[in-house]
Amino acid sequence: MSFRPFLVLCALVLIGTGDPARAQSCGDTLTHSITLTADLHCSSGWLAFEVGAPAITIRLNGHTLSGTSDLQGIRVLGQHKVRILGPGRISGFWAGVNTMDAARLVVQGVEFADLGAGVILNRSSESKIVGNGFFRITGEAISVIDPTVGTSLPSGGNLVSGNVIGKVDTGITLCGAAAGGNLVEHNTINAAYARGIHVVDHSGGNYISANRLHNTGAGIVVEASTGNTVIDNEVAQGSAGIGISATLQGRCQQDPAQTHDSIGHKVYDNRLRDVFTGIHVGNDPYLGKAIGSVFAGTVVENATYGVLLDVNSVSNHVFGSTWIGVATPVLDLGYDNHW
Repeated sequence: MSFRPFLVLCALVLIGTGDPARAQSCGDTLTHSITLTADLHCSSGWLAFEVGAPAITIRLNGHTLSGTSDLQGIRVLGQHKVRILGPGRISGFWAGVNTMDAARLVVQGVEFADLGAGVILNRSSESKIVGNGFFRITGEAISVIDPTVGTSLPSGGNLVSGNVIGKVDTGITLCGAAAGGNLVEHNTINAAYARGIHVVDHSGGNYISANRLHNTGAGIVVEASTGNTVIDNEVAQGSAGIGISATLQGRCQQDPAQTHDSIGHKVYDNRLRDVFTGIHVGNDPYLGKAIGSVFAGTVVENATYGVLLDVNSVSNHVFGSTWIGVATPVLDLGYDNHW
């Protein structure tokens, strides 16, 4: 008799902390943590799962969540601290994980394949996209965006780390004035047909470090933004290793005080090889200027141009660079540049 209260308490603790292990259905709204017990394929409706409560965990448990290209995989709207954990696979949807105002999301250890988009962080700050695989994505594998519709919310301060990305249009995109201050590090990107990493529409203060890119249309492209750091990355094979341009796409919320100008970036200790241009600063035609960036410690190997300072490049500094098999180390078409 003296042990019965203790046994009842233990049972309550076990019931309260375990993930329900029942089968899920397409279109479910999840209000508690789940663990998949089998593969699930969805071909009707709008999505596979809608997250309907904060701080829940979705464990794929080695299974595949799949669907057709007119559906979303997992949608998270206004629910914070949600976790989506592998091992497991999400495939076939137009978007694997689509969020809006879903701060502190964690997506880890998941394989995303054969999708229109992998993970969309739409005004979803302080999230972690770590240790995933993204393959055969027709759009962007990972996008951090602050879109033009509606009132802007905090969208930045995210960690994108340790992901392997291959056969995609664009690997990682950071877009919008509130979508800044992100750490993008230790990602491997192979075969990104448009761009490996794209920073655009006033996304500033990002730290892009120790990424390895191979066979990209352009490696790391920074457009119409301020104060980004691009350090210790490797880019091999493509049209340009790193591009800094004054091109406002107009896709995302912008800073009213800033227009097309791209200002004050720090580009240090990057290694670029087998590209047409190592670093391309500025652009022609143009509506703004690429101003006041510093390029130091760059190693460019096998390129036509080491650094191309285009007609709208102004007051940029290039020093401490190494050229190996470079036909023209510096071509300066701008003004007041120093090299």
